Amino acid sequence: MAGRMAVVEIEDRTVPADPDVPVRIYRPHPEQGAIVRLHGGGRGSGHGSGGR
Repeated sequence: MAGRMAVVEIEDRTVPADPDVPVRIYRPHPEQGAIVRLHGGGRGSGHGSGGR
């Protein structure tokens, strides 16, 4: 498959927070740029009266 690369190192770490956040770091060979996808959850704005 085009674009696949061999992973040479996988590291499990923890980001200190409340509660702590487990993360997994994949280091490909050779090292290249990365795409990071973050999901911040849903957000809503306004109020329940129809958006006046």
